[in-house]
Amino acid sequence: MTMRSPLWFLAAAVIAVAGFVGAFFYVAPRIAAFSAGLQQVVMPGPAIVTLNLPGAYTIYAEVGGLVDGRLYDNPPPNGARITVSSEASGKQVALGKPTASVEYSVGSRKGHAVLDFTIDQPGRYRLAAAPSTDAPYVLAIAYGSPMGSVGGLFKIVMVAVAMSLSGLGVAGVIVVVTVIQRSRAKRAVGAT
Repeated sequence: MTMRSPLWFLAAAVIAVAGFVGAFFYVAPRIAAFSAGLQQVVMPGPAIVTLNLPGAYTIYAEVGGLVDGRLYDNPPPNGARITVSSEASGKQVALGKPTASVEYSVGSRKGHAVLDFTIDQPGRYRLAAAPSTDAPYVLAIAYGSPMGSVGGLFKIVMVAVAMSLSGLGVAGVIVVVTVIQRSRAKRAVGAT
């Protein structure tokens, strides 16, 4: 197959752009799903959250969060003590430091992992914070451990990079083959 037409350069450009567009359409809904999966609560609370699955959860301190039409841009105060307890039993859940340093930025929302915990029973849980403060702040609760979040985000990024590089690679091959074939055709015409 001859690839001497300048239209091959256009085809290469379209393929390169398609790789980036495909990567965007792969990443965007997954980031939106992560953001939608965060339950935001205004502290110092108390607040009730419904945790539908047993397992690990992560609490993120969030700034730039919009809750009920109000923007909260305050971080938790230094030394804030967060508690989580089962609404049904009143039993307090053990909280620990996150197993990984995880941060996210989605639009104006920025958060970082501050605590994690594990529950055996799904249900409604009460979050509270002490000491009370005049500057309310937002905590966001997500299902999964910080390491799981890092692994999931790493996979999303790697697939997006692979899609982008694949588009660039195919486009590059087309450009190189086209340039070589056009060069050979020019030399052949010049030799006659």
